[in-house]
Amino acid sequence: NNMITPGFSLQVGSFKKIELAEFLESDLENKGYSVYVESALINEMGQVWYRVFIGRFSAKTEAEKIGIKVKKLEGLASVIKWHEGESPKALYD
Repeated sequence: NNMITPGFSLQVGSFKKIELAEFLESDLENKGYSVYVESALINEMGQVWYRVFIGRFSAKTEAEKIGIKVKKLEGLASVIKWHEGESPKALYD
């Protein structure tokens, strides 16, 4: 599973409601993307946002190429982020 190795991922969405994140995750998975959702605690008040990511890429240039494809084909802007080797799914499953 490429989700447990360190690498770059594309953040393509961030939502207050997990249902919206899961809807985007499902839509992108159905189109063949490797997608996962990660929860993030935003501030001291305990506000949680659910972030949708595509892939785990070893090279930043690879992530950039997919980012261009996602923008063109899906109309989604993305931000490249580095992730360590933990399994992101475990953060909210």
